[in-house]
Amino acid sequence: MFSVVGRWFADVRPAATMIVAGLIRPEMKIEIEATALRNPA
Repeated sequence: MFSVVGRWFADVRPAATMIVAGLIRPEMKIEIEATALRNPA
């Protein structure tokens, strides 16, 4: 996956990425969302 992301973004670091990992059972799926704030000072 990272080789594909690197091909399209190269030196640009995306603010969002996604990695899908197979889990044993579908009901074990989770989603994590985070927001990063940068202080302009």
